[in-house]
Amino acid sequence: LEWVEGVSLKEWVEAKWAKRTADNGGIEVEAGGVGQAQTDDAKSLILRDVRVMLAVAMALADVNEAGVVHHDISSQNVIVHEKGDKCGDGKDKKDGYFVAKIIDFGFATRQQNMESDDVGETVNDDLYSLGLVFCEVLIDQPIPDSVRDGVDTLMASFFRGSNLPRSLISLLSDALEFHSSDDVNPYRTVAEVVEDLEQMADNPERFLFDPQTPEEVANRARVSFIPDRLYGKFEEFSETLMGAYMRNLSSSPSSHRSAHDSLLGVSMSRHRHRSATTQTMETGMGGMHLSMLRLQGGGVAGSLGREIVLISGPSGSGKSHLAHLIRNPLLNEAGGQPGGLFAWGQYERLRLNQPYSALITAFNSLCDRILLWEEADRTRVRDRIAEAVGPEWRALTTLVPNLRSILVGKEEPSGKDPPASLGTMEAQSRLKFVVRMFVRALCQREHPVALVLENMQWADAASLDIIIALVTDPELRYFLFVGCYRPRKDIKAADEIAAKRASMRDGGNGVSERSFGTLGTGRSSNLAMLSGFAAYVAQMEDLEEEDKLRITRIEIGSLDLDSMNLLISDALRMPRRLTRPLAERLYRKTQGNIHFTKECLKLLSEDGVLTYSKDMFRWRWNTDGLKNHVIADSMVDLITDKIRKLPPEAQGTLKMAACVGMCFDQETLETVMRALLDDGAEETPLPSSSVGDIRLHLHLLETEGFIESEGHSQSRYAFSHNRIHHAAYSAMHRRERNRVHALIGEVMWENASEERRKDILFMAVDHMNKGWINLAKERRTNLALLNVRAGEESISKLAFFNALNYLNTASKLLPENRWEEHYYISLRLYNALVEVEQCTSRSEEMHSHLAQVFSHATCFSDKLRAYTCLIRAYGAQKHLQEAIDTGLDVLLQLGQRFPRSTPSMMQIGKDYVKTRLALRGKTDRVLKNLADMEEGNILEAIQVISSLVWYAYLAREELVPLLVFRMVRLTLRYGVSKVTSFAFAMYGMILCGAMGDYKGGNRFADLAMDYLERFPSKEWVARVNGGCYYYVRHWREPLNQSLEPLLGCHRVGQEAGDTEYAFVIAHCYCCHAFHSGQSLVDLEEKAGEFCFNMEQQQQTTVLNTTLPLWQTALNLMGQSSDPLRLSGAAMDEEEIINEAVAASSHNCVYIIKFCQMVLSYLFGNYELAWEMAEKTHDIDQVIMASFFGSDHTYYSGLIACALLSEDHGKTWKKQAVRAKKKMKKLSKHAPGNYRQKYLLLEAELAASKGKRDAASRYYDEAIEAAVKNGYMQDEAIANERASAFLKNCGDSKASSRYRLSSHSCYMKWGAFGKADLLFGSEHLPRFTV
Repeated sequence: LEWVEGVSLKEWVEAKWAKRTADNGGIEVEAGGVGQAQTDDAKSLILRDVRVMLAVAMALADVNEAGVVHHDISSQNVIVHEKGDKCGDGKDKKDGYFVAKIIDFGFATRQQNMESDDVGETVNDDLYSLGLVFCEVLIDQPIPDSVRDGVDTLMASFFRGSNLPRSLISLLSDALEFHSSDDVNPYRTVAEVVEDLEQMADNPERFLFDPQTPEEVANRARVSFIPDRLYGKFEEFSETLMGAYMRNLSSSPSSHRSAHDSLLGVSMSRHRHRSATTQTMETGMGGMHLSMLRLQGGGVAGSLGREIVLISGPSGSGKSHLAHLIRNPLLNEAGGQPGGLFAWGQYERLRLNQPYSALITAFNSLCDRILLWEEADRTRVRDRIAEAVGPEWRALTTLVPNLRSILVGKEEPSGKDPPASLGTMEAQSRLKFVVRMFVRALCQREHPVALVLENMQWADAASLDIIIALVTDPELRYFLFVGCYRPRKDIKAADEIAAKRASMRDGGNGVSERSFGTLGTGRSSNLAMLSGFAAYVAQMEDLEEEDKLRITRIEIGSLDLDSMNLLISDALRMPRRLTRPLAERLYRKTQGNIHFTKECLKLLSEDGVLTYSKDMFRWRWNTDGLKNHVIADSMVDLITDKIRKLPPEAQGTLKMAACVGMCFDQETLETVMRALLDDGAEETPLPSSSVGDIRLHLHLLETEGFIESEGHSQSRYAFSHNRIHHAAYSAMHRRERNRVHALIGEVMWENASEERRKDILFMAVDHMNKGWINLAKERRTNLALLNVRAGEESISKLAFFNALNYLNTASKLLPENRWEEHYYISLRLYNALVEVEQCTSRSEEMHSHLAQVFSHATCFSDKLRAYTCLIRAYGAQKHLQEAIDTGLDVLLQLGQRFPRSTPSMMQIGKDYVKTRLALRGKTDRVLKNLADMEEGNILEAIQVISSLVWYAYLAREELVPLLVFRMVRLTLRYGVSKVTSFAFAMYGMILCGAMGDYKGGNRFADLAMDYLERFPSKEWVARVNGGCYYYVRHWREPLNQSLEPLLGCHRVGQEAGDTEYAFVIAHCYCCHAFHSGQSLVDLEEKAGEFCFNMEQQQQTTVLNTTLPLWQTALNLMGQSSDPLRLSGAAMDEEEIINEAVAASSHNCVYIIKFCQMVLSYLFGNYELAWEMAEKTHDIDQVIMASFFGSDHTYYSGLIACALLSEDHGKTWKKQAVRAKKKMKKLSKHAPGNYRQKYLLLEAELAASKGKRDAASRYYDEAIEAAVKNGYMQDEAIANERASAFLKNCGDSKASSRYRLSSHSCYMKWGAFGKADLLFGSEHLPRFTV
């Protein structure tokens, strides 16, 4: 035993006794001296003794579990060793833990069933002896053998009047007094003793020590639950939610550990007293935790970067509790203020039509927390938000009203910048982008953000769109979204039960909800909402399959019996073995539902079935009484029974509050109750005395746990749980509910100021819609108008499905002859319906509503809004020809005629001449000072023309010049507008691309930018600036100077909601990056990111034109099996070509052929390269004014020169000379783009003639110019061609030098695949003089 750490328990007890005697001044302490008053010091000593007892019991339990009965348990046969504090933080030894070992197995026997006594009281013998050992530990004295047989009497006498905690007295009694009173509940196994001691050691204030004050005694006499305790969810929480927290929010390994400990808290504590086996298990868990940290790279968001957590489970299962457990560690993540940000919101079934309801609550709570920060922290956040969102902060405040308080002091944007009059789809994209930028500004390493939304099954489609935009944002870091929802089958089952209950309550007449006039919120609406959420989940799963999103799922079921028993044990502060019978009884009723179980316990206490003994400090219950006590079959029934026990006035107040909603304020409730009493209806849920005592009733309801006050407010309340709200709401008859709803809506609307009405519009209309059947005809018309207004407001908030509900309700409220009786209401209604159906891509319904407008509108101006929606719908569906034809029809009605057939070059030339004549003599000063265009048909016409330009550019490019020329002439004649900048920019493009007037083109580009300052509107910034930098500036300025402006235009386009053109600009950036020789590695990364976002936003047309550039970069980088085919990781060549042909996208086909031409030339297949060049010879007409045209000329010249060196045909020479002349001309206007191209073609032509000196000089000059202008690919080609030429001339040394330089240039460019081929002789470019 000298090798075993520790001392015998007998020695440890004697040493403790000696220390106590010494501490008492050498005076011997009386036996049982630990039974002194339970002061803090005494509590520490008792807790230390309990930990020793736990160690001994665990050691003996291990022996018994192995099938061995010791038969000689005593303090001499137990070795104990104090380990100190487990965490090693230097705490006092009294906070440590102990390890015990059992010795001397001389009398031990084996027994198969440790709970039976088929060989006598062998097991009980070990339990009895263990109880004696515990007595020795507590009295600090060994018990002599002479008194062990009479220990029952001795212990009963000894502990009578003792100050030991009653919990320990009960434990000793249950271990020793087997045949005593009914109060004794004898242990069956030592494992049960371990279980009780663990609870005492883990939570001594709850399970070990007695209450000391009357307040503590009163608290013990109430059923109370541990707020942050997890039951049955330890595995799900630690391995899923905590993992998501660490991957997405935590900022350092140290914070991982502190957050982990804080989150797991009490769930881990019950394991910490295990001895050797348990210690090994904990070490293993710690190792797993550290490996997780290594995988996450120290806390930066996971490699994927986009993750969400979805928590599902039936009502009352604890979803909300689980989700909220990340709140405290998140708020303390930074180790103090400001910490992280926790945003919470909840959707409600009664507010289905109110867009963004939970998001508004959540984002407003973020702003409220930020306002509590120090001034310096608030200023930093305000500046970040202002920088990220820019002038669009005003649009954001419609979603986050409290944001105004943070941005207070910011200057209002100029009055000349009115809200952008975008199409609704563009506005929707703009809002998504602005919300993304807002959340990005908040999510920082020092304060990550968690967004928790509950009852997601009731979320509106607009909210789901915003959530998808956030969770798929590739640049959003330190952000975690947690969504809680009930499975559809759970809601369906609850609805069926509620319907049966209502039918029985209402007399079984089988009348449906629809019969009583609820509009837009019936069962079909609920199912539609659930279907929308199911589609959202399916969309998330699709993204997960594509590795674009990570979904962490937590499915919470009901508690098992053991977990439920643990909950009851905690609530009653009793050992689990004693609460087991109660748990088994309740489990049969509640099936482990947490909330139902808690309510049942409270009910049993209120009904006196559970009683608290103040003598024994323990709960008691009568088993027969428990069996005979009637408990409701469901949570709602139980709460309904509790409601019936309330005074009638309190019942009426609760029912009225339920009609108002999950949250309500006292003033609104009181106003509605007074109005209901004044209404004079025979049937009313309110006694006449209800209103006067409303404060008392609310206080009673709060005391009883039905409602709770919100924050520090004494006038705002919320229901404690949605089941309570549902029960109170269901307690009213349907007719009664609908009448109350109608009255609530009318009172809210009538008592609100005009400014306030905008805030309560949705809520008031929703209430009135539930009781429309009680309204007279005139009031129904007013309600129809309010529904139209709510629909239009929903459209402005981009909540299209919500808008559809309101507008359909308005349609049902209007009479059949609506157009005759209510023309303007009907016109507003159907125009709004057309817009909504267009935005939701419901083509058939849209055309049905269009027919209403076109057949009943009395003038063309009343039809114009519908026609505009129709044009946008055709464009969105890629029916470009239909969009153009419809637009031309509208323009004809507005007095602007355009040719239906393809215009001839003569027609285009005549129109150009007319435009030049109109501009003749007009200086820049005159053009800058043109008057503003007045409202009317001309302004409408020029806006329609501007919308057709993009569609014509894609499908009928020959129509573009006529559209642009007409916009310019209308501007010169009738004045300028926001469209003028776009018209001048497009005119500059035509001058450069079609007329070769580079100076004139840049002049009008400058004028276009000047008009952007006169009419500052983001809807045109991206289009105008992007057009200027892509189509015009490169004819005068270096191409690489357009890259940063194009990225800026892309961002502005996203801010303005012009998603389609924002991605067109992204495509333009990729084109210029490729043409200007930027790093292919950077281009591949950027193009991949753009293509991913294009796919997310379903921008197929521009995606297909960008994919070839991405795949070309991959081919040049050596990441394709066939470098000459555009098939690989980015795209499949044949598939994209087929899609492009089907969509009449000529641009896409030409770009694919252009890229194949470049690849074929660089990889030495000159015949294929020339074939591609021939197929795209008119690319400068298809992709007008872009760099593709001049680059095509350049590569065609290079290909012709390469073929000319092998075959001195006139065709090759003619093509090469033509290309050289074109490059020479362009180099005079923009030497930064074309100088090296011209010189390289001169060198190639000289080389083909065998002029070595001239060729060498031109090659060197071309290389020098390429270096100066930054065209890495031209430098590489020039070196490669010079190497091939010199090798053919027999100068191998010079050839090798140029080849090495070429290889280096290709490597710097990122064309690794091409560079690898350079050093194989068989892959040297062919060159014959």
